[in-house]
Amino acid sequence: MDKAKSLFQEVSLQFQSLGQIEALVLTTFGLDVEYLEKSILPSFFPSLGEGPSSEPHRPLFEYLEETPTPISVLFDANNLVRGETALSASTAVLKELRWQSFPVIRSSGCFHPKIILALTRHNDDQTIVIGCSSANLTRPGWGRNFEACAIETISLKQGMRNILLEDVFDMIVSLKKDVKDSVALDRIKVAIDRISMNRYVRRPSGQHIRLWFGSKHNQKNEETKLLDWVQKNVISENELQVAQSEWQLDVLSPYFGDEPPELLRYVSDCFSKNDTESECQSVLVYCPKDGELLDMTSSTFSSFSSLPNVSWGEFRQNPLVSEFRDQDGNRLQRFLHAKVYRFWSPTREIIIVGSANATSQGHLEEQSGNDEACLVVHREIPKGAPNLTSWLQPLNIEDGSKVCKDTIVQEDSPPKIALPVVQLEFNWENFEFKALSKDSRILDLYFNGEVRPFLTLQAKPKVQQLSLTKSQVDALFRSSSLKITTPENPEHAWLTLVIESNLHLKPPAPSMDRNIDDLLRDWQLSPEQRQAAQISRAAMPLEQLMSDSGSFQELGEMVDVDRLNDLFLAMYRFREDISKNIELARKDPKSFAKLQLRSRLFGKGVMSVRYLLDKLSTKASEIEGGLDSVEQYLGVMSLKDSLERLHPELKGLRLETEFSSLISDVENEKRKIRRELKRLLNNDEDVSSSERLLRWIESSFNYDQHLPVGAH
Repeated sequence: MDKAKSLFQEVSLQFQSLGQIEALVLTTFGLDVEYLEKSILPSFFPSLGEGPSSEPHRPLFEYLEETPTPISVLFDANNLVRGETALSASTAVLKELRWQSFPVIRSSGCFHPKIILALTRHNDDQTIVIGCSSANLTRPGWGRNFEACAIETISLKQGMRNILLEDVFDMIVSLKKDVKDSVALDRIKVAIDRISMNRYVRRPSGQHIRLWFGSKHNQKNEETKLLDWVQKNVISENELQVAQSEWQLDVLSPYFGDEPPELLRYVSDCFSKNDTESECQSVLVYCPKDGELLDMTSSTFSSFSSLPNVSWGEFRQNPLVSEFRDQDGNRLQRFLHAKVYRFWSPTREIIIVGSANATSQGHLEEQSGNDEACLVVHREIPKGAPNLTSWLQPLNIEDGSKVCKDTIVQEDSPPKIALPVVQLEFNWENFEFKALSKDSRILDLYFNGEVRPFLTLQAKPKVQQLSLTKSQVDALFRSSSLKITTPENPEHAWLTLVIESNLHLKPPAPSMDRNIDDLLRDWQLSPEQRQAAQISRAAMPLEQLMSDSGSFQELGEMVDVDRLNDLFLAMYRFREDISKNIELARKDPKSFAKLQLRSRLFGKGVMSVRYLLDKLSTKASEIEGGLDSVEQYLGVMSLKDSLERLHPELKGLRLETEFSSLISDVENEKRKIRRELKRLLNNDEDVSSSERLLRWIESSFNYDQHLPVGAH
């Protein structure tokens, strides 16, 4: 709630001291995939440094390739955007980082919460981070608008009792009804389950930080509406009517309904019943402006003004002036997108921060209400500090109803034609595509750029499964979005993202591909050294990274390529790293170390064994480089030798099936390379027996590395 800090700064500061993120869940109404990857996600990993928002954040990419942090992003299915523009159905959406996307479809209302939920670990201490904000995962939300956000942390302790943690757990249970396959949500839920939390039988007395999560799944709960929940958990009618309390209310919201929400009516009534001789209690509601006009209709202006003790207000000092200027040199105005309900007295304040606009839909007062979330924080001023005052002052205008707009388009207005109720999933392990339609229309599904549907879903709830061909998998790899149409209205189309599972088996983004020499260099470094090297390279100007010949430099010096030496040193470091992870995973089979182990050994990321195997198998070319046949053969034998040495250490970790599959792939590749090398040797006049030479190499070659005498 510090007006001087950007949301990027606030998030980075919160996560700076919390250690490693073990799971991250973000929810949003609007989603800009490109901006999320380049600008928003890096703020949650401040140790990796800031990257240019115009390019992929390479240190974060490298980190997620090697440290497979589960990240889930839930968004309203109708609101895929780029900048401030909704994406057309033909747009390709490339996800370069490894995270799960979950489009949430609502037949009425919309999915509108903006939640930050994370599990972090520092040494053996785990922490839950919970935040609520008004900011969408878009450039306006995180880079331009005036937004509000509150973030709290909960240190997990065995058998603990914490009412906020109860709220968080209940929210997770509710979210899982929409996203059953979220690895991040599952991991956070397991962490809370393992501490055997003690729940309160009755609501605890006193001031407590609370989380309100209003959801379609909670419609039968009497506390679904924001008003009901506030009355029971935040501030009661008796508290508002105590004469000595001197409560007032400030409201910030960018959008308003035709009628005031019940919360404002309730507070207005309470203040009217309070016979106090002190200054009149009041509700001040921020009045948004668009140039010379008030950004609302005249009916909205009048309906709010008609409530007793409720007035429109404006900031005492304008915080919406941007640092940026227009072409004429005038400072731009930021759009106020914050949603805040601030109960305050001279010495106390209760601040409700989140996604709920001052509308009946935002407060879940009707069946078509939205999914929303708000965090409630309490604050008392220290003795001797100045008394609290209102953020606002009464609006200085004679008759506001005469300078209003004729119509207003609300951000959460439903689309004219609803997105089909359909769930689309793809498994990177077996290349199986699964579609479940609950829509009353026949639906055609298209890969990006295709003119013919690859699948038609009938108008009945039935799961359809399809094993995708290689070309179809490649199409989904290039763009994780699909187009949906209906045969009766083919000119109207929708864009949606596919829910991906087993992301560690997805190939890395093409922009992050690397050659064998760069890969062997990285395999020789420890995880910490690799991270430091990536941060250093990301911070260097491009011209410093390029040598005269156009190849990349490492710390200003060209690397002298001695591939066999690099290869053996890479295998030595690989065995060390894996052994450390095995030791950590053995201490706690459910630890994050096992995720790292599975990703490195059995995944397809840039630091995985299979990725290295693919590069070892790539033949040399004058343009791209590569290994000759002898280097290929020695490389794959060295890799096989390292895996066989690690095999005994893996026993007991339930990885036998995956390891057998991996070692089989390595053995098959070794046979192919051996056949090719034997063919080349047979054509060499200096080789009398290619088979005898190969057997001698296989039986005599020593993979152990010994440092020269005196080396350190």
